[in-house]
Amino acid sequence: MPVGKNAGYRYRIIDQALTNRHKRWRYTDLIEHVSEKLAEEYDIYKGISKRQFDDDLRIMRKDFPEGYGAPIVRKDGDIYYEDPDFSINNNPLNDTDIENLKEVLRLIRPFRALPQLMELETIIGKVQGAISQHMGDEIISMDHNPQAKGLHFIERLYKIIKEENVVSVLYRPFMRETETNFIIHPFLIKEYNNRWFLQGWVPETGKYINLALDRIIEIINLNEKSDKSKRKKLMDLQKKIVGISFVEGEKPQSIRLWFNHLQAPYIKTKPLHPGQKIVEETQSGIVISLNLVLNFELEQLILSYGERVKVLEPDSLAEKIASRIKASAENYK
Repeated sequence: MPVGKNAGYRYRIIDQALTNRHKRWRYTDLIEHVSEKLAEEYDIYKGISKRQFDDDLRIMRKDFPEGYGAPIVRKDGDIYYEDPDFSINNNPLNDTDIENLKEVLRLIRPFRALPQLMELETIIGKVQGAISQHMGDEIISMDHNPQAKGLHFIERLYKIIKEENVVSVLYRPFMRETETNFIIHPFLIKEYNNRWFLQGWVPETGKYINLALDRIIEIINLNEKSDKSKRKKLMDLQKKIVGISFVEGEKPQSIRLWFNHLQAPYIKTKPLHPGQKIVEETQSGIVISLNLVLNFELEQLILSYGERVKVLEPDSLAEKIASRIKASAENYK
């Protein structure tokens, strides 16, 4: 894969622009866009020349491993991907990438046994999976969403959050034809159920918000400092929920769930939440306790266990689950 000063960054910016289906790019506008991003990221204000830009396109069009095999089309002043589903992020790893990943594995393996670094085990598994997929026959298979959109925002959001800046986000929710603009103090990028979310605080409403990355149209760094005092409350809210949905002001409730003997071993070895406690264990099953805010994701999780689970308390949750099971049964009549 081609390398060079800022080259990889330019390719990513071009790719991010051309994968945005909500914007039509003119050739000259895209050159200007790349120049603006270079100024923003590297303080390079002279911009990118037409010659350099054309050379970037030429390299991106080359087949792997020299390039990305990008199906870039220029026609009547427009520039776009002939295949709207293409992204350079879908390309396989090159030999240099593989060697770098192997070196990373070698460096972090000695530390993964430390209690405070147990999460490295998951990272190591993912890196090994990436290597095995590149080498041919897949040896490690990981759950992922091949249709996931908006992943190109992660790198930029990470930097913005690290620098504690405020952003303007143009967002289009499902089932709506128009976009909404939010001014957000971003604090967390969170993955749940193979979908990525941006979480932060909106000063206009004084509330916290979840925005799915696959519905974000545009992100603008306002270069204003975020209110760090709002971050702690968001982190506290995370500890009280399953998933990503939270309602400010809602207090955690005591939850007791019974799982039958078939499901019990799986619940013991893969808890529903880090705060899960086993309060009773018999031959017929186990009873666990949780202290969480009731939300949609918790309901979905309970429903996923079908007849192997029963809500013992609170009554409101038991009634809600029973109602949803009844409504689901109606679909089969």
